[in-house]
Amino acid sequence: MVKIKQKNPKLNITSNHNEDANVIILPSVRMSHDRGAKQIFGVPNHHPKSQPFFDHVYTFMILDNRIWFRNYQILSEDGALAEIGPRFVLNPVKIFSGSFGGTSLWENSKYVSPAKLRQAFAKKAANKYEKRIEKKAVYEATKPETAYPDIEGADFFKGDPIIKAQEVFKAVSELKSGLGTELRAWTGPDIENEIGVKVECEI
Repeated sequence: MVKIKQKNPKLNITSNHNEDANVIILPSVRMSHDRGAKQIFGVPNHHPKSQPFFDHVYTFMILDNRIWFRNYQILSEDGALAEIGPRFVLNPVKIFSGSFGGTSLWENSKYVSPAKLRQAFAKKAANKYEKRIEKKAVYEATKPETAYPDIEGADFFKGDPIIKAQEVFKAVSELKSGLGTELRAWTGPDIENEIGVKVECEI
């Protein structure tokens, strides 16, 4: 197992200020930010336990309007790194001239307070409920009276089933009578003479 000494950290502060205008910080604020980071995370001068080398790297990156902190250990002299933690993300709101107050030097224009986020979520949920009620009202207003108005024979299932059965039986009987007459007309002596076979048909 590699022993983590963590004697002297090397601070690496990077940002994309030139690419994103929303994260531009004043030069004085930038200078104080770098100096403050070195004072907080750096090793004090002439500390009795300090060593004349760097064994890990603290990285500060600005991405998505937030400051991302990563801690890497230097594994070898060729610059190989391994993240050992801890890691965290900072979302700055304001930078003041003093330690706990004073004039505001910089303000994050894209910062949204938790109260506003909750308000936006509640409004979105209310709009979703209103849209559901409106959609239901439109459906009830445009709902068709019959599910299949153009279906053929839809009136077959209306009325008394006994009467419908009698009507169907009568229609089938008439159809059989008509077919029997036509078949008897085709089974005359002329056809028997032509094909030489007596044709019989029973209806």
